Amino acid sequence: MVTRRRSTSPAEIEKPIVPEAAALGSIEEAKLEVELDVINATRSFMMFTLEYRLAIRNRSDKAIRNLSITAELASAQRDQAKEYVPDSIEENNQTKRIERIGPHQGDAITGSVLLRVSDIKPMLQGTKPLFVPLMHVQLRLDEADPDIHTFVIGQPSPRSQH
Repeated sequence: MVTRRRSTSPAEIEKPIVPEAAALGSIEEAKLEVELDVINATRSFMMFTLEYRLAIRNRSDKAIRNLSITAELASAQRDQAKEYVPDSIEENNQTKRIERIGPHQGDAITGSVLLRVSDIKPMLQGTKPLFVPLMHVQLRLDEADPDIHTFVIGQPSPRSQH
């Protein structure tokens, strides 16, 4: 039996061209669901400190990349406008980043935020001063406009426990 060898070089395989995934144009397109869990809240003579865990879920069909999250504590006020507009939320606080959240997946970050006691503006309930802390969370994708979520920090009501 005679066998012949072919002297042909192997065929070159071209690298496939994969179109780049379309980037989300705005934070609203990302359909993010945000949930805040308070781990610990303490008040000292000088500071109110809040330790938190923030869960973020991507409810869209596209992955999101380079999500920056910035948190800030504030004191609720009676004459405060209905919607919060950040002055310099990124300048005053530490920004955390999540590199990627896949479609219909989630991620979480933990951190702590501080509010000086001198910055607390109590509301009056009758004649008693009342401190209602608010946590503002700013979510931003690249250079798009941010999405602000505001959470009231306090003890859960007995009705929400069942």
